Amino acid sequence: MRPKIEGLFDSEIRLWRPSVTKDKVAQESRTYSQLTTVGAVINRSQTPVVPADGGLAPTGAVRWYGKPTIDVQIRDICEVISGPDAGALWEVNQIPVRPRGHHTQVDCIDFHGVLTPEES
Repeated sequence: MRPKIEGLFDSEIRLWRPSVTKDKVAQESRTYSQLTTVGAVINRSQTPVVPADGGLAPTGAVRWYGKPTIDVQIRDICEVISGPDAGALWEVNQIPVRPRGHHTQVDCIDFHGVLTPEES
């Protein structure tokens, strides 16, 4: 029997979903709705490193894993709220997969935009 993915979680990620609106000249505007907070384990071995001031720093892509039932879609924003990567913001850049229904695998890239919450 395979171990449950929950036993590996070392982080919490808040998921945000974008809403895109366009004005009269087709200028896009994005606002974000908070969906949920999920437990996750971040696969740091999938994170490439590049030279940075005085050493190497992770950059670019990251992969994390969560329960197989989470609702995550391409272009969602992942805000790491606890764990070793707390404060990081990533954007889902590939369709999440659920290998054999054991877990959800989410591939992301760094998010450099502004996380603008919807007005209540």
